[in-house]
Order: sequence, then structure tokens, then C-alpha cells
Amino acid sequence: MVLADAAGAFATLTDFEHHAENYTLDAQFHIEREQLLAGKEATLAIRAALLINDAQVSLDLLQDAKLTITSTNLDNVATTQEVKGLKFDAAKVLTHTIKVPERMLILNLALTGKVDVLTKGGEKKELSATWARFVNAIDNQEQTNDGRLSKFGDGYVYELLGKDGEPIADQQIVFGFHHRGIIFSVPVALRSDEKGRVALGELDGIETVAATPPNGLTRQWPLAEMSRTWPTVIHAKAGEKIEIPWARDFSPDSYSLLEIRGGTFVADRTKHIVIPPLGPYIKKTDGKSKPGLKLPFITIENLPPGDYSLRLRDEDEHEIRIGVTDAAPVQGWLLGANRELELRDSAPPLHIANVKVGADAIEVILANAN
Repeated sequence: MVLADAAGAFATLTDFEHHAENYTLDAQFHIEREQLLAGKEATLAIRAALLINDAQVSLDLLQDAKLTITSTNLDNVATTQEVKGLKFDAAKVLTHTIKVPERMLILNLALTGKVDVLTKGGEKKELSATWARFVNAIDNQEQTNDGRLSKFGDGYVYELLGKDGEPIADQQIVFGFHHRGIIFSVPVALRSDEKGRVALGELDGIETVAATPPNGLTRQWPLAEMSRTWPTVIHAKAGEKIEIPWARDFSPDSYSLLEIRGGTFVADRTKHIVIPPLGPYIKKTDGKSKPGLKLPFITIENLPPGDYSLRLRDEDEHEIRIGVTDAAPVQGWLLGANRELELRDSAPPLHIANVKVGADAIEVILANAN
């Protein structure tokens, strides 16, 4: 296609890719496992989003929204309940109370609805999002005990418990520890104490732990303390402050910022990452310390126009490409003399800045909450 200005003084040939009108219903379901007690009530929380391709649109476009709740008991008998007339608010969580049936084994949830596809003359398209949770699965097995991994303070503890929560003492547990950067697991046989517990320590550098008790029921747990989605590309105006969420130990060897030209690194721009004086020191498991500090955000300031590669290192390595141009924002774009950059997700990133554990409650402090 050809783009030209109204006066006819400028024209250019360019490509335009028109994506199809594809809708997706995304729903996150949550229910407290401790509430799933036979004969009691449990509160289901749903946060839904409607997407066209990868852009979020209003939930008002979703028609005939319906929640289908199916519970299956140990005799493989299923009971279904439908909840209609749901009203969603993008700023709130939808809640619904359910009655927990006796001997429930599986809880299945399905959120469905319809949207009008305008490019197909208003044709209705069915959308759905599903979720499933096993409950009391041990009642459907021959085993009468199972293992759990917990963290108390800085150390991990394995617990071997019976169906009623009673400790299973003096049992050999075969553990498999997988260390970061090692392709094989290290097997270690340990024995549970009178409380059914095996103290495993801090497990610094361990990515996964597997445990096999005498009944042969192997469990495996990843030990990641946090997980988040990372942007792959960030566009910004020259001189604008850029914030990237971060919740790890921040030490001098965990970040770098390099300028790119023609696909080649040409300059180190790490000095544009603003870091307060390092401290307090992060204590390692060997008793030594290294400089570093915990920050809720990584801040980059005063970048000139250009392209950059930001690399962040924790258990993994993350690369974020940063494009900067000297231009004013216009309708979601930075329109400069030599380049145009699309502004997507321009709002400050939502991030868990801190978590405070009190005597009666846990306080989660969010940064940039709307």
C-alpha cells in the first residue's frame, strides 16, 4: 500500500498485515484447597479477560456468559450445575459460592460465552476457558501416605504423612536433587524422624527435588521462589525513565545494558542503569557475603535514541530489547523523523514490591496498582 500526506508532498510504499478477527477468552480460577471440605461451602474466584488477537478488549462484548461446575465423586458419578447471567468487571474478581459434595474426586470448571465476529457479518463465535482440580486423590489409590515439601524460615522440610495427617516415622526416603547447571540428579537416602520429617536445609542452587517413600509414590517439586512474565521488547521516548520489575538479589554481575547497531554490540551503556549504593550484603550459604540488594524495579534513565539489549541474570538469563526514539507519542505510537515505534502496555508495570508477614495476616504490597 502507499501512504501519503494530504498535501501530496510525501508518499511511501509500505506493507500492511491485516490480522484476522480472532477472539480468546482467558480466565483464571482460584479456590482455596482448605475450603474443599465435604458438606461445607467454598468460594470460587474468577478473573476473566477477553482478547482479540493479543489485545485486551471490553468484557461487555461477551454474551451469554455461563459458568458450568462439574464435580465427579470416587464412584465416577458426575454432578453438573450451571450459573448464568454472569456480570464481569475488568477491575474486580467475580466470586461464586459452591457447596462441596461428599467424596468428591475432581472439580471441573468451564466458563463459556459468545462474541459477534464483525468481519463475518456478526456471526456468533463460541469461546471457553476451563480449569480442573483433583481433590482427595489419595482416596482413589492404594497408598495410605504421601509426602509434602514445606519451607520453614530459610530451610526446606519433607514430611511423610498418612491420610489423616498422622506422621509416618522411621521410613527411608530416597531423594533426588537436581542442581542448577548440572544435567543429572544426585540420589540421597534419608530417614524420617518421629514427626515424619526430614530436614533438607536451604538447598541453595537446587532447581528441583524429587522424593520416593517406601510406597513408591514419587513426588517432584520445583524450587523457584518467584515466577513472572518478562517483556521481550520495550519502546520508550528518549530520556524517559524505564522500569522493569525485579525481585531477586541484585548484584553487579546480574545485569548489563549494551547498545546495538547493525546487529552488533557497539557500546556498553550499563551506566544508564540507576543503582543505589550496594547493600546490605547478601549472605551466602557458605557463610560468606557478596554485595547486592533487593530492588522492586530496575530503573534505566536518560537513554539516547537507539537500540539496546538489556540482559538480566537470575536462575535463567532474560534478554529485553529496548528501542528508543526522540518523538512525541501519537495514538499509541512514537512518531520520529527516522523511525516509528509502537507503544504497547505503556502503563507502569504491576509488580509485587514487598510481602509482610504479620501475626494474623499477610500483607502484599503492589507497585503501580490501578
